[in-house]
Amino acid sequence: MSATCGGIPSRAIPETQVFGARVGQSAARRRTIGPERTPDGPAHRWEERLKAAAGATAEEPSDYAGMRKALQATMWQTLGIVRTKQGMQKGLAEVASLAAGLEEATPGPGARSLMLHAQMASSLLVARACLAAALAREESRGAHYRTDFPAQDDAQWRCAQRIELAGEELRIRRSGIEAAA
Repeated sequence: MSATCGGIPSRAIPETQVFGARVGQSAARRRTIGPERTPDGPAHRWEERLKAAAGATAEEPSDYAGMRKALQATMWQTLGIVRTKQGMQKGLAEVASLAAGLEEATPGPGARSLMLHAQMASSLLVARACLAAALAREESRGAHYRTDFPAQDDAQWRCAQRIELAGEELRIRRSGIEAAA
């Protein structure tokens, strides 16, 4: 029996710290502040968005709550426990449609609206990455069952997948994993 903290296994808490530190270190290595900063870099674009949000006078605020509910429904229906290639492709199309709608949405005045907009953009990116990785994994493993690939395939899939974002393209690479001792 393992200890839990709010229903989370106790080992998960330190893991968040370890991986959080790794993410922070990776972000620091790729920083865009300082002499390497480019006028069209990510930090500059966020500064411009914040300035625009501060002066925004959107007549009709964007429905971020509605977008989030639509994304949650899409993920539940297409990336649930039982999965199919067609379902996940449909999920990717629905995520792309939500992303297009978000691109047309204008954050209302203030930093909160910009934050909600950015959170939705991040959620859509994560959804896209999850769907792409699940679609690439052509097997059933653990609790996730693919009706089109019902068997576990250790020969091809005893690995970890790494997803990188290059521009707008997601790149998925596999790397071997060590057997547990």
